[in-house]
Amino acid sequence: MTEPRVPAAAHPDQPSHPNQPSHPDQAGPKGEPGFKDDRVGHGTAGPWRLDLTSDADPAALVARLDPAAGAGVLWGGWFGGGVVVLEQPLREVTLDAAADATGFLDDLAAPVGPFDGVGGGWLVGLGYAPHRTSLAFYDSLLRWRADQGWSFETLGLPGREEAVAAALVRARTRLTAVAAGLPLRSASPSLRSPSPSLRSDEADAPVFSTGSDPGRVRDGYLAAVESVVEGIHRGDYYQLNLCTRLHADLAGPAPVVFSTVADRLQPVYGALLT
Repeated sequence: MTEPRVPAAAHPDQPSHPNQPSHPDQAGPKGEPGFKDDRVGHGTAGPWRLDLTSDADPAALVARLDPAAGAGVLWGGWFGGGVVVLEQPLREVTLDAAADATGFLDDLAAPVGPFDGVGGGWLVGLGYAPHRTSLAFYDSLLRWRADQGWSFETLGLPGREEAVAAALVRARTRLTAVAAGLPLRSASPSLRSPSPSLRSDEADAPVFSTGSDPGRVRDGYLAAVESVVEGIHRGDYYQLNLCTRLHADLAGPAPVVFSTVADRLQPVYGALLT
């Protein structure tokens, strides 16, 4: 997710930023009244953050997300650490090639002042194969940090006031439900366990595979490592991260599976893209 270059502004209980002009004809996602084209970076943004008092467990909240709502989660060291929860993007894009994604990342609203939060921005998943790269733009989010607890943040895009207010209501409702321990109806019993076991010898544990001949995958990976090392020695680049893609059939909604694994493993940088 790109860190948005956006400024601070007041939350709904305070006056709007005095330097924030109104551009009602340049706001809202494609398909909504007043939106002229595909871009989301029109006009200016007045982001704000509202601290929310709740002891809701982050993993339990993530498990309640609806994949159909375009949910995304950043878990771990992103933006200083914690959990960033996103839903209902303004815009979603699927691309033929991963390289085409860079052209979207500068499409952000212009800043009008400082802001020390996240607020929103592009969440990008670079695919291994054609037509597997996707982007989604969010203008509000729910954030948890270990030392500060929960907060609601938004870019404060003009014309999005009602949508952001509704997102804040949803965030408060979800926090209340999680803190109260209300049951998660969509979760399977095995994944809802507070201390799930992921041992490979269990009958219900997922079996991961490379999706093709393991020997060929191994040889291809080792060859890629050698190529990267040579490139670093030549000075082509400073660092590259290589990984092997694994496949598995999992029972239960993706947010439930992700929350279970992330809560157990506490990844340095984990992400869920639905």
